[in-house]
Amino acid sequence: MYTDLEPRTKLTKNFTEGECFAFWEDSFIFDKEGSIPQARVFLNYFQEDDFYPLGFFKGQEKSLLVLEKPLELEGMEFIKLRDYSRRVDAETFKIAGRAFLKSQYFREHKFCGMCGNKMEYQAVYNTYALKCNNCGNIAWNRVSNAIIVAVRKGDKLLMAHNRNYGKNKYSILAGFVEYGESAEEAVRREVFEEVGIKVKNIKYFSSQAWPFPNSYMLGFTAEYESGEITPDGEEIIDASWFTKEEVKDLLNPSISISARLVENFLES
Repeated sequence: MYTDLEPRTKLTKNFTEGECFAFWEDSFIFDKEGSIPQARVFLNYFQEDDFYPLGFFKGQEKSLLVLEKPLELEGMEFIKLRDYSRRVDAETFKIAGRAFLKSQYFREHKFCGMCGNKMEYQAVYNTYALKCNNCGNIAWNRVSNAIIVAVRKGDKLLMAHNRNYGKNKYSILAGFVEYGESAEEAVRREVFEEVGIKVKNIKYFSSQAWPFPNSYMLGFTAEYESGEITPDGEEIIDASWFTKEEVKDLLNPSISISARLVENFLES
């Protein structure tokens, strides 16, 4: 089980023996043998105060470094977070995803957006956040709520081809929740906007933190109510109802909630 270290701003004295995610943009340093380096590997280049705590996983402490520029180390290379997601299980990837989001948080809020003063990671209310000691501005972690929905019509599943997808790639529909609407309202709106149909019997399925870019995915199932499929032509350029046999051919195994929703349809 993954346990958050917060509220803390310092690692324990033994943190150097634990794995360290050294991030540069959307990639982190990765041992060519297939492992994440221990924090002590980086002590020749950074001070202990440069490391941030991530938490403990199976008794091992994890830490984070936010790189200002790429760092070349013998026997190591950078791996993109998305590529890493295809190599590990969901539980392991969750830690890397958290490290990436934290690295973005520290990078984007290094200086106060109100007065330009340097931000300090410190106690704020019952947690820790970056705060400006000059004007009092607080930068909270940014999380973008999004919905993803598997829509059924009898024994068929709605799947769509996004303009940005690769050739012949289809998936279920998703989109961000807008200000002032519930997740269920976002489901209705996104489906109608993207393919022109109305849905009913919206039911919560599960959720997933997904760091592309910083989404909190709320998964739902729904049933077709009315309308004819009409792709919006901007984001969605094709959509249709697919049988289970057809869906099997389109499914890309993944740790994502999208794959779990599709697998749930196949198992029903």
